[in-house]
Amino acid sequence: MRGDVSIENVNDFKMLQSVIKWLSEDKKFHICIHDLSGALHDSAALSLPAKHMMHSVEYCDTAKTTPSGMKHCLKCKSLSIKKALMLRKLFIGQCYMGLTEIIKPVFLKDRPICVIYIGNFFLQDKSEQMMARIAKNCLKTGVKSDKLISALKTTQLVSEAALIEYAELAEILSAMILSSLNDPAKLKSKSLLSSPVYTSSSHWVIESVENYINLYYNRDIKLSQLANLYFVNPQYLCRLFKNKTGTNFSSYVNNVRIDHAKRLLSTTGDDITAISMQVGFNNVTYFNRLFKKLVGMTPGEYRKKVCI
Repeated sequence: MRGDVSIENVNDFKMLQSVIKWLSEDKKFHICIHDLSGALHDSAALSLPAKHMMHSVEYCDTAKTTPSGMKHCLKCKSLSIKKALMLRKLFIGQCYMGLTEIIKPVFLKDRPICVIYIGNFFLQDKSEQMMARIAKNCLKTGVKSDKLISALKTTQLVSEAALIEYAELAEILSAMILSSLNDPAKLKSKSLLSSPVYTSSSHWVIESVENYINLYYNRDIKLSQLANLYFVNPQYLCRLFKNKTGTNFSSYVNNVRIDHAKRLLSTTGDDITAISMQVGFNNVTYFNRLFKKLVGMTPGEYRKKVCI
């Protein structure tokens, strides 16, 4: 009928992504859903962009700018997941750098699906404690405290009493996920009812690892740290990663770094030493040697070629 709105591929509607968008658009709080089953990766209705499957906000990213900071952040998240699975109910916690989060585990038929995080909260009545924690842990990790304090302006300032309203959002998202998993009409290509939590392959774990690499390629990120987030044996994940990507973890990271270096060489006037640091190499000599090995020419030769 003329004037009707036609929606193609309605079965591929990204329901969860759309709901999160409308809940958090133009807000400072952040919603992150950590998949523990592959269910979110295999369902069109539940699929999410990488930014909503990781803690990717300015404050958290600033806290990860040193190797020790990255290590502490990922360990903190791993511990929060373990606590969520042990408690099996919503709780409110704080990361080691002081941000408050609402954490809600989602179970289906007694098995874990995912953990919902609603966070990036700065409690307005805990300002003094927050500053003390920043000072203490920046000293421990080497993260620049002034940059972390500056990033506080990007967090959501709330009272402790207001957190209950955000807890309700976590419960709504949990109910939506469970409803979708129990409705095969909303699932992409195959039903999870016969095996409601875990998919038949581990491709989703590799996709999750790749998301972390693509976001934190210029940081000191380790496969063992990511294995802890998904309860996978590091040796097994190492073999699986190479089997699925055709290369090992460190080589994959280096390839991503070199790809970003090529972009910077062709689009900026930054010197080669600065670029090597920007993409995650602390040793410019090693960067030059690896670049030539992978690209077939030095960074300087590459810049001359592409800028002609």
